Amino acid sequence: MARKTRNERKGAKSSSAPATSTLLSTYRPFIDQALFALAIIGVIVTVHLMIQQSRGFDQGCWGFNPPSAEEAATFNCEAVVTSDAGKLFGISNVYWGMIFYGLLSVFGFLVARAKGADVSKFKKLRAGMIGLGFLYSGYLVYIQATSIGEYCALCLTSAAIMAIMFAIMLYDVFTSSSVAGKEGPARSMQLYKILAGVAVVLIGADLLYFNNLEVEAPPAATAATATAAATGAAGADPADVCQIDTRMPKMDDYRSILSSFDPVVGPEDAAVTVVEFFDPNCPSCQRTHPVMKEVITKYQDRVRFHMIPFPLRESSLPQIEALYVAKEQEKFFEMLDAQMAMQETRGLPVEQVRELAGILGLDVALLNNRWRSQLYRRVILEQREKISATGMSSVPSVLVNGEYVLQKTTECISQFIDSAAS
Repeated sequence: MARKTRNERKGAKSSSAPATSTLLSTYRPFIDQALFALAIIGVIVTVHLMIQQSRGFDQGCWGFNPPSAEEAATFNCEAVVTSDAGKLFGISNVYWGMIFYGLLSVFGFLVARAKGADVSKFKKLRAGMIGLGFLYSGYLVYIQATSIGEYCALCLTSAAIMAIMFAIMLYDVFTSSSVAGKEGPARSMQLYKILAGVAVVLIGADLLYFNNLEVEAPPAATAATATAAATGAAGADPADVCQIDTRMPKMDDYRSILSSFDPVVGPEDAAVTVVEFFDPNCPSCQRTHPVMKEVITKYQDRVRFHMIPFPLRESSLPQIEALYVAKEQEKFFEMLDAQMAMQETRGLPVEQVRELAGILGLDVALLNNRWRSQLYRRVILEQREKISATGMSSVPSVLVNGEYVLQKTTECISQFIDSAAS
């Protein structure tokens, strides 16, 4: 019998050795195609979100129609994407999302093209990205629910895509040992090319459509307003651009939500009452704050202003309690200015609020006592419940004699005050 060569013996030994099961080592058509398709959908969703953000969400959070009252009460995409949590390293999460899904699409394509050990390498890289994306999207949903107090419909859609991808990836991981070393049916790149082509067409159509669609005026705008907004006419009469927010019905019984605890400015018998609802940790409220200060300075001798804190989250309660304590000592606006200047969407730590009180010369012992007794907390929560029953759910909101002002600018609020006084 002829003796085997060294190479023949090595080959025989190799072929007789049991196949080693390697995690995520095999291309699995259904799973890998599904993950690629979801990544492509993610790209489309984030590009659509970027387009709507650039338009100021004039077509609502979804981008298909001007926001209805129901949508406005449920979603506030602008508040979410412009919040502190809406950025990572100073770059909008919208752009990070496009990059992220784009990379997942590339890895999905590479998995389909790879051979041998490269399959495992690309699948593991993709799995790591999906895991990180799932954790970060979950964190962003948590922040929307607990800190911002507003929700972004397209952001939640992206989070749902990540949850599905994560579940599919886990299934691939935990069932990979049963298929390791078994190559599936012959790979076809046709589906990948079709999906990529569809994405290009849809994104192109999205960009083209909204690039040629004029930014709409607010829902209550007249034809004259729409024309002025579309043409960008300068020096337009404020009467043509300032509108009542018809998404919210007039609050005829607005006096029923007022309280003797409210921080107030102006004569009690004034013919005009302005009510502002705010949360000291709301980014939009921070932008409206200097506007309200200017309006109050202008009209405080003949208009009654009620500044009503409306906590979006529990973390705001200690700060709001501190505002009421500051009101007791006639330093409400000083404390409000300080809180707005140091605003954190997740709320200021109690120690920091206590430090602010000391800097402003407040009675810190009294503040500690009010926190322990929760005197103001009960008032705040009861008033919030009454306000919520009217349908008001977002801040900042400004009412002039019970009517919601849409554009929260000095000029528009002044216009409605003057109109109500005449």
